[in-house]
Amino acid sequence: MIDTYIPLYVHIVFSVKGRHALIRKQDKPKLHRYITGLIRQVNELEVIIHD
Repeated sequence: MIDTYIPLYVHIVFSVKGRHALIRKQDKPKLHRYITGLIRQVNELEVIIHD
């Protein structure tokens, strides 16, 4: 049987009630590295994080 693979794009948005900025600016790079590491553990090919 031939396997067929298709690209899967996922867009994840984090938001809080009232859209308050609860993540401090100095903590954002660390949080981005953490999220990127989690995604790479499941062998995803590309991670883009936009503020």
